[in-house]
Amino acid sequence: MTAPATTTGPTPTGPTPTATATAGTRKALYVYGITPAGVRAPRSPGVDGARVRLLTDSGLSAAVSSAPVRLRPRRRDLMAHQAVLDELAGQGPVLPMRFAVLSPGPTRCSPSSERTPRT
Repeated sequence: MTAPATTTGPTPTGPTPTATATAGTRKALYVYGITPAGVRAPRSPGVDGARVRLLTDSGLSAAVSSAPVRLRPRRRDLMAHQAVLDELAGQGPVLPMRFAVLSPGPTRCSPSSERTPRT
């Protein structure tokens, strides 16, 4: 039996389970999930103990916190991420984000920042 052929191609880019926020991206936001507007901000501490807040626009809210300087899939951070999602899910529907999803800042997390003007 022969081994399956392997190919070498470009390495995929994008977020990995071990994301690192550098000094240049300290304004980055850690995104937990998207909910309908009107939910309460979670009381559970977020990743790295950060306070979780809601950014609301166009009938949706994004649950976010400040991105930690170093982000690794440690048990306590995975559990904090899940606790925030569980608290949001207890209030209604939630679109969960996977662990370590970062947004460059609050304006990039807003649905209205992606709109194109109508003519």
